[in-house]
Amino acid sequence: RKILYKLILAATEGKVDPKLAKARIGTVCSARWLTLASRIIRTYMSVPTHLGAYVMSVLDQLVNFIVNVYFKMFTEIKYKCTIVDGPRHLFNEIQLVKAHCSPEEQKIAFHTIQN
Repeated sequence: RKILYKLILAATEGKVDPKLAKARIGTVCSARWLTLASRIIRTYMSVPTHLGAYVMSVLDQLVNFIVNVYFKMFTEIKYKCTIVDGPRHLFNEIQLVKAHCSPEEQKIAFHTIQN
């Protein structure tokens, strides 16, 4: 959690601490979404020049979702984790998706939320 938070701050502020740039991120596992999100942001911040425009646009979309929806919801759920808060979390997630995602991304997110 700490590394992802620091990576998000660095990505949004445009300043990367050298220690953060060398920090080890765990191996990717489908059950470890925080690790995957950290790796995506790390890749985005390294700005590989060999990647094409399409790949960079996909990275932009992923980082936008991680920063503006996923991590906000993760921290909100982590700190307000009672069953009573469930409907509020769902409502907040829908509002964040509507505010920060394109119509195509919204379609994917809403499909995932419904299933």
